[in-house]
Amino acid sequence: MGLAWSQSKQQAAIPRDPAYAVPPEVFIHILTYLQLEDLPNVACVSKSWNAAIKSNYLWMQMATLKCPPLRGWIKHRNIKMGMDMNWRTIFRQLQACVYVFNKNMALGIESIVSDFYVPPGPENIIRFLTSTKGLNRVKVAIYVLRNRDTTKLFIDQFSLKNVPLADALRSLFDHLAVPPGYAANQLHHMLELFADRYIESNSHLSFTKDSIFFLCFSLLMLSSDLTAPQVRNKLSKREFVRLNRSHLDGHDDYLGRLYDNVYLFGHIAHGHHAASQASQRIFSTVLRVH
Repeated sequence: MGLAWSQSKQQAAIPRDPAYAVPPEVFIHILTYLQLEDLPNVACVSKSWNAAIKSNYLWMQMATLKCPPLRGWIKHRNIKMGMDMNWRTIFRQLQACVYVFNKNMALGIESIVSDFYVPPGPENIIRFLTSTKGLNRVKVAIYVLRNRDTTKLFIDQFSLKNVPLADALRSLFDHLAVPPGYAANQLHHMLELFADRYIESNSHLSFTKDSIFFLCFSLLMLSSDLTAPQVRNKLSKREFVRLNRSHLDGHDDYLGRLYDNVYLFGHIAHGHHAASQASQRIFSTVLRVH
């Protein structure tokens, strides 16, 4: 009796392997949050951890988290998606496509279509660029904004229904970084198409496309003003409402909510100095036109 109690006490003192404390799927999901370079070190912890790192299921999760449309594209090519596929190889191919694109945009686009599972067609290339993690956002912007057709395909990727205007703009700039010195008219065209799509997705709003287009620039300017440390006299809510009232007369509450969104949740295009500068260059033009 005493011996059995002593043995159970010794076993209780041995730390339990966390890999056995949760279901295997949960443990592997936790591993997907690690940096890629940390995985070899994790594999050295124990046999169970090493087996998890070598698991095909882990690499399937990592590949589809990095590029969510990948599952659909594999099915599109009539490939039976299952654990018999070598997902570690697929993940390496995906990493190679990202690396090549970040080094050379033209070669990267060619590699995405010819060496990976992306179906041909500009809409699928745009979807890859907007959904895959790790891509250089400046190069994504250069490709997306090169002409009106690719810009429209890019904006059509977003679901804007019932999304507040400031949040919708913020999501737009989260996917690309406007390159320094980029032509202001490219930003002008992008926001024109964005205003079209926003009105189309939110037909219940009693606003015109021109009103939304004007507000986009106004929000970019406001976010730059509120977040720039060198600007000491920040634009107040009352001033923001007054400046935009001529375009949204009778919607002071809506303008106030837009101001609060930027004030509470931060920059619309954080770190996008080029976008802010381009907005400043054409904001006066927009004012004159409207």
